[in-house]
Amino acid sequence: MGFGRSASVAVAVVAGLVAALGGAAPAAARSGYGYDNQDPYDSGCASSMVLLQTVDIVTFSATSVGTGYLWYSRNCGTNWISVRTRFAAPTGWPGGMTTNIYRDTPPGEARFTWTQPWVAGAVSWGDMLYAPVECVRTIGAVDSVHGVGVGWIHQPGC
Repeated sequence: MGFGRSASVAVAVVAGLVAALGGAAPAAARSGYGYDNQDPYDSGCASSMVLLQTVDIVTFSATSVGTGYLWYSRNCGTNWISVRTRFAAPTGWPGGMTTNIYRDTPPGEARFTWTQPWVAGAVSWGDMLYAPVECVRTIGAVDSVHGVGVGWIHQPGC
């Protein structure tokens, strides 16, 4: 897992601009399942990212605490999830943002939880799984002062 898993909205915007302007090409040293558990930005795979689906992350009391995003890299054939929070985490808050993705065949998973304080609108993303034709499922969760919110995403068509 790379450094800086949680970033402000500005970092997400910069990453999007880099991708739109033809950011780094995927690393030639990796391919296929070699992308499993690699960071999408460090690997260059995010340069061809496409949003597949979103989910509202809500608590049991129906409070929206964030949004989950399922991404696909056209160049690398990989998927990953990111979570954007709606509220800041107070200093000392024991909660976290979780970004887990699972693949059934062959079995694979990339799990990550950010536990440092964050600001409203912060983004955390998990590592990738290679799944150009396999189905993936993801869970995005935010443990906030408003409660624990969870959102599941199944890859479209699965």
